[in-house]
Amino acid sequence: MPSMEEGYGDRKSLCAQAESIDSLESPTIVGGNERPSKKMELQPNAHAVNEDSMVFDSSDDPSSPLNWSYAYKMLIVVLVSLMTTVDVFATIMFLPAVPQLLHDLGSNNSLYSIILVSIWEIGEGVGPFLIAPLSEIYGRLPGYHIANTFFLIFAIASALSINVSMLVAFRFLNGLSIASITLGPAIVGDMFKKEQRGSAMAILYIGPLIDPVTAPIIGGFLAQAKGWRWTFWLIAISVAAVQVPSFIVMAETYKPKFLRAKLKSVEQGDGKYKDKGQIVKRAIIRPLRFLVFSPIVLCLSFYSALVYGYLYIILTTITPVFESNYYFREDTSGLVYLGIGIGMIIGIVICGITSDWYIKRKGTSAKHEDRLPPMVFGGLVIPIGLFLYGWTIEYKVPWMAPLIGTGLIGFGLMVTLVPTESYLVDAFTLHAASAVAATTLLRNILGAVLPLVGPPMYDSLGLGWGNSLMGFIALAFVPMPILLMRYGSWMRWRCPVKP
Repeated sequence: MPSMEEGYGDRKSLCAQAESIDSLESPTIVGGNERPSKKMELQPNAHAVNEDSMVFDSSDDPSSPLNWSYAYKMLIVVLVSLMTTVDVFATIMFLPAVPQLLHDLGSNNSLYSIILVSIWEIGEGVGPFLIAPLSEIYGRLPGYHIANTFFLIFAIASALSINVSMLVAFRFLNGLSIASITLGPAIVGDMFKKEQRGSAMAILYIGPLIDPVTAPIIGGFLAQAKGWRWTFWLIAISVAAVQVPSFIVMAETYKPKFLRAKLKSVEQGDGKYKDKGQIVKRAIIRPLRFLVFSPIVLCLSFYSALVYGYLYIILTTITPVFESNYYFREDTSGLVYLGIGIGMIIGIVICGITSDWYIKRKGTSAKHEDRLPPMVFGGLVIPIGLFLYGWTIEYKVPWMAPLIGTGLIGFGLMVTLVPTESYLVDAFTLHAASAVAATTLLRNILGAVLPLVGPPMYDSLGLGWGNSLMGFIALAFVPMPILLMRYGSWMRWRCPVKP
């Protein structure tokens, strides 16, 4: 890697850039000084530092993560994608083994099958509010490595649990220590230019896409062959297998971290660099500021949280639904996740192919909102999938039909979530981790709460009308991305966020 000592400006320039990064009057992320026109993307404030050249002197500076070799950048993306795969794998792998797990731990409360997922989602929603802001102070790498190390420890502790309460506690801590889901999109934003981020984001999500297909299948067969504890031991082994090369290969990508490292090598006698405690305090509350002061982040967060919650209603109920209606066995019940997984794979392939192509086609007239058109299509497909899934099971249509419905749900989910993440990274590049953390909070809250609502809803309304209710609610949100495509630039100008 190129030395950080090369390619930087003089001391005066460095100090000025540091003030732009750490000042309480930091540049407004989303605004310009003039109202934007339809054909003009918003420009930074006059006092803002250009994000792509914040630290580096020229566009070909080898010190910049943007100018690292494509192969090296993709290696980092693959490692982060693999870790994200393991993280998501751990969420649902044990589900087919829940009856065995509860029997061994002396519990007959079937609600624990949902609690063990919901408590994970709560931890995963809280964790980014520490991991993301601190990554914008100390860089991506320290928090990423520390969190993954704790994830490994808690996975081992889960495998050694002696009662359900202990397992629930460690599941929460496991969710709390997930870093790759929050920092992955931010790392992509650090290393890739706007017109390259879509395909990189697609690669980032390729790994997690196979989880709904493979995790329950592997979990079902592994639990039957070796016992439920091995579903957690396999997670621990997988984390170690990915994290060890990550320690060796990965380098810091966050540009302000480069600047601060350089500042330490420059004699700075004026003492003007801001108090670290003040910086940390501001960083910790930054994700909340995005939720409160940015209607764009709030709208996208709630919409993605809704469809994510729908996914977890399906994931936590589909096994007993197919076992009771189609008489699937424990070892084969994991096959019911095939529909969701295949739909997700198709969705991510389409997003990867079309996203950057569309941005390049728009050229200099491209706006951040040009990431959003796939969301409209995805928003229409999700309700169709819910209707098909619910009513085909209600009327005992052969099992392939409801699996097609879950495939449509999986497709719509990815065509909704990937553009959301890409848009947040484009629109809030410098503080992308905090913007993603804000989205993750709401997403995981609904991912934790809605599965608790699912079984009572199905008991009351039945699978047909229960899924139809969710479908009608999803339909009501279809106009939201259309409105953001039309008025998003104006909203970013009208409601700036000063982090």
